[in-house]
Amino acid sequence: MYPVLFKIGGLAFHTYGLLVAIGIVVGFQVIRHWAKKMSLPENQIQDLVFYTVIAGFIGARLFYVLENWNNYRTDILGVFRIWEGGLVFYGGLVAGIICVLVLAKIFRINLWRLADILVTGLAIGHFFGRLGCLSAGCCYGRPAPTGLGITFTNPESLAIVGIPLYPTQLMEAVLVLLLFFLLWFILKKNVAAGITFSIYLVGYGLIRFFVEFYRGDFPRVYFWGLSLAQFISVLAIILGIGLFNYFLFRPDENKS
Repeated sequence: MYPVLFKIGGLAFHTYGLLVAIGIVVGFQVIRHWAKKMSLPENQIQDLVFYTVIAGFIGARLFYVLENWNNYRTDILGVFRIWEGGLVFYGGLVAGIICVLVLAKIFRINLWRLADILVTGLAIGHFFGRLGCLSAGCCYGRPAPTGLGITFTNPESLAIVGIPLYPTQLMEAVLVLLLFFLLWFILKKNVAAGITFSIYLVGYGLIRFFVEFYRGDFPRVYFWGLSLAQFISVLAIILGIGLFNYFLFRPDENKS
């Protein structure tokens, strides 16, 4: 893989940072597309997305640093080198949700319609982000049997080099891309507000629960036999199923 695209003098341009930036741009265009279709206020949506992206990055980086504190306590400036890789998705998701809850109330935007289009943009952005992880070598998998893994050889990679590893970044990227297409299809059906968001919670919860079995990037913290990410995934699945049933069966006049 190619963690660094090119260098100019002592300045390195990282593939991870480029792919994350592409993901943000594409995700934002998806959100704008659906905001227009649903007659949501475009200027307020732009502001909300901007602040939510910032909150998401802070939350994702904070979780990663806390989980890998031994790598940063002697390199405090390394905490801010996000372009090199190192974000925990669930940390960003939690921070982003909190930000959306606050701003949706301030801007008086329908929360569940907003959530539907945001997670659709998030899914495609996440796809590019996982490709960035693949390029940087972060979020790598456990050692894999020959023929089932990918071998990182670049010494600048964050992954273990020289041995086959399960391609967890690519696995999640493909599954999240399929989830994006599913969410897009559901939005086109003009279903009740909140349904798409509910399906996202269940869908990504299942994806992460599965992929987590093959992750090997840092020691997992276990609760009742589940890693922390799997534990959060189970909560997301339960919440998603509950919300799906709530939105599906509530009175028609509340579905807009």
